[in-house]
Amino acid sequence: MEMCIDPHASIGPGLYIGHIGGVHINPQAVLGSNCDLAHRVTIGTSAMGRQGAPVLGDDVYIGTGATLAGKIKVGNGAKIAANTLVISNVPDGATVMGVPGRIIMRQPKAVQPPVLAAAEITDAE
Repeated sequence: MEMCIDPHASIGPGLYIGHIGGVHINPQAVLGSNCDLAHRVTIGTSAMGRQGAPVLGDDVYIGTGATLAGKIKVGNGAKIAANTLVISNVPDGATVMGVPGRIIMRQPKAVQPPVLAAAEITDAE
């Protein structure tokens, strides 16, 4: 099984390909730092002559047989499940699964500590 990683693709440091075979990366693709690709992954353009390829953030995981197509953005820390077709943007930390890919889990929002009023702080002292 061949691999086709175009030398014109912009690939950040730390790319990890766990199993060789069937990986195709378009010359217009952009991959951030520390991305993790399984085998049979395609990162390419849409059909019908449309321009643009995926842009991946840092720490993105892409499972076996997944296809990312078109001018889309995949956020930092996103996870793409095996055999998923991604044709729309994926937010930071989201997990996407299915054909077409749907968000099945989102990154938990940071919990902000409650803000105490000045009067409450004086009463506590």
